Amino acid sequence: MWSKYLPEKLLDRFAELTDSESSDILQTYFLEWRKELQKRELNRQALSMLKSAKSLRISWKVKRNKQIIKELFDIGFGVCEKKAVCNWQQGAENAFMYGYLLGVQSQKNNTSQDSKHKK
Repeated sequence: MWSKYLPEKLLDRFAELTDSESSDILQTYFLEWRKELQKRELNRQALSMLKSAKSLRISWKVKRNKQIIKELFDIGFGVCEKKAVCNWQQGAENAFMYGYLLGVQSQKNNTSQDSKHKK
């Protein structure tokens, strides 16, 4: 399906040469194909990030700090609120932010250690 030309123009040309049902079917396949390409690219990026996190020993730091991560999730989820909030997304974002901060700190530490070794 991929072409160096604009695929949309090819779809338009196909629509001119066929009936609307055939055109709709092809467009559906094309949209599904593009979604699958995007999923595959996101998966590739995610695997690359996980590999990078492991090389920076972030996963070790995360495992060591499971209790604080659970507490951050619970705060975002609303466990500490008087009324039930149950905000799963906010809990996940809090846990992610903590992991992100660990990664930034680890990268800064690695950078400063590398500069010390070069001197």
